Amino acid sequence: MAQDRCVPSPSRFLIWTFSSLNVLAAERPPDIVDRYIQASRRQRSALRSEPMQVEITATLLKSQRQSQIRAVRRVSGNGEIAYDILETSGDDGIRRQVIGRYLTAEAQTRDPEAAALTRVDYTFRLKSVLERLGRRIYVFQLTPRKKKAGLFKGELWVDEATGMPLRESGQLVKSPNWLIKRIIFVRTYQICDGLALPVRIDSTVETRVAGKAELSIRFSGVTNTETEILEK
Repeated sequence: MAQDRCVPSPSRFLIWTFSSLNVLAAERPPDIVDRYIQASRRQRSALRSEPMQVEITATLLKSQRQSQIRAVRRVSGNGEIAYDILETSGDDGIRRQVIGRYLTAEAQTRDPEAAALTRVDYTFRLKSVLERLGRRIYVFQLTPRKKKAGLFKGELWVDEATGMPLRESGQLVKSPNWLIKRIIFVRTYQICDGLALPVRIDSTVETRVAGKAELSIRFSGVTNTETEILEK
């Protein structure tokens, strides 16, 4: 896939200060939020049923024990999430206690709208605007309106041109199950051909049995049965 069709990495953007954004902040955020919500609906529809190749690595911080799996992630037409495990390596206990519980918690989120960022569940507050090569990125502070499974408190980065997300980060406000105490995460996307494709998810997971662990998920491809949409 040609590189110029994709938005550059968010880490290299320059930050605009609020002193230069008084008028912009007052006039544009509602439009950007609406555009993001509409774009997110299109994205969920377009990527539904497209298998994604993932590589998941979990590292227990105290002992540095590690486990890896390579799998294909599938989302069915009704929102059910499943993983086809292709290969495993490393510590079996870490794979069960950290990776396995994380995947089980994700699989329990079957309603695709439950993970959607909308005004029903969140308040959006503009924090800053980033720019690189003429492309503007709006950074919003997200505050959940209620303590509900799947919601998080943190940030959302939105591309002005497409309304697609570039980055989501924060902490889940409710643990998916009693064995997991806390999850802090950063999700990054790359916009290619008008869609925000997942690139990686980096999480710190605190479990009651294994302790604190780092969980890294790398998306190596979004494919269908005929063509490869995202090159490795």
